[in-house]
Amino acid sequence: RYQTHELAAPIQSTSPRMAFGLGRLRPVSLIDWKGVMQGRCMSTLARVRFGIFPTLSPVVPAPCFHVVVFRQAHSLPQPSSKISQQGKLTGQVGEKGELVELLATACQGKEGERPVGWAQEVVRTTLAHLSVSDAEIRLTFLQRALPQSELLSKLLHQHPYMLLCTHQALSNFSEIVKAFRYTPAEAHEILSALPDVVEVVRSVRDFWQLQNLCNALGRGALQFWTVVRRYPAFLNRDHKALLAKIDEFADGLGLTQDTVRDIILRHPRLVTYAADTVKPKFTLLCDVTGLSTKELLELLHVHQTLWSVPLATIIERIQYLQSKLELDDKGLRRFVLRCPTIFTFKRESVFSKVDFLLNKCELPKSVIAAQPTLLTLSLDARLRPRHAVCALRNVPVNANRLKCSDALFAMFAQLTPDEYRAIKDAFVNRENTSTAAASDFDEGYKEALWRA
Repeated sequence: RYQTHELAAPIQSTSPRMAFGLGRLRPVSLIDWKGVMQGRCMSTLARVRFGIFPTLSPVVPAPCFHVVVFRQAHSLPQPSSKISQQGKLTGQVGEKGELVELLATACQGKEGERPVGWAQEVVRTTLAHLSVSDAEIRLTFLQRALPQSELLSKLLHQHPYMLLCTHQALSNFSEIVKAFRYTPAEAHEILSALPDVVEVVRSVRDFWQLQNLCNALGRGALQFWTVVRRYPAFLNRDHKALLAKIDEFADGLGLTQDTVRDIILRHPRLVTYAADTVKPKFTLLCDVTGLSTKELLELLHVHQTLWSVPLATIIERIQYLQSKLELDDKGLRRFVLRCPTIFTFKRESVFSKVDFLLNKCELPKSVIAAQPTLLTLSLDARLRPRHAVCALRNVPVNANRLKCSDALFAMFAQLTPDEYRAIKDAFVNRENTSTAAASDFDEGYKEALWRA
């Protein structure tokens, strides 16, 4: 009984008059627009339930409408005379024909050529559920950000789904372009490289604070929005707090401010860490790996999750590997450099894999130390089924048979790909595989192989 409509309506101050264009609506003069327009309603999405007003009957359930309220400056474009012809130039009629006509006209080239075929394909695939009125509004906001028709045409050819962004997001981005004084080329570079950043700025209100944040980062427009795209919560940071954080890391880690800014570009979540917690971890990794500061920063750029690993986890993992695999300082350095993600794995996962490779597969410690990528393999999907097949064929397990592809291992075991896949599925789907007791382990193998 309840229907929802999204209506785009230009508001003249607090006037209740609206250009709806929909029939069978209750009188809009009954709506208390003063309550809707309270506060800073620059582009506010207001939910208006007609049944809550005392002038209407509270007994009869009334439909609920989503009304997009715009400023007077954001008045909606009027349909052009070409669009009102209902697609005579494209040969299509109805709303789809109007949408094709609108898109082809917006993307026409210098000499007036109109990509009608491309517009028809885009409307059929990407913009199938987009109405003409919504397309007109979103094209208006894009034209404000990209006043040059050539740049707008390139953007729509590259990312036609930009027309599916919300009105609020496109409106805010056009305001940001104006506040930052971006040139059309800079705005096109941002939208072309980071099209999804538009939705990130949907809730931005203070554009000047955003500009101060960009100046505090001290990088170009594209780099700043790359940081925002990687870590949207970066928009909530204060520019003074960001400058203080840069100074804190520069003093704590012995780096220059430009180096800290480069680290933030690559790993924006660094602004949420404290320098006194990162410094001992940074120093320990330098000692363990034997890398210089610059080389360690490159390693952390590739494996960014190492920034968030607690110091206690790194110390515990190093002590376990040294005691279990009998690694000296040189062997530990080689092990960590070949598999830096060993610190990001769960404790139970690392311990169970090492025990399985040593006890069940009977691999020498030197082999595991020389090939640490064995610990990145799945226990249930790779190690256990291959060990079971090797035991069934009465052949020893080695590192190459554990690391090779499924097709190559099935060929070695004289199994078809479907047969080996069935064995893998039996081990993966077997309940409590990783926590099975040692005495029940062989029975589990037999049960899994029997089911396979």
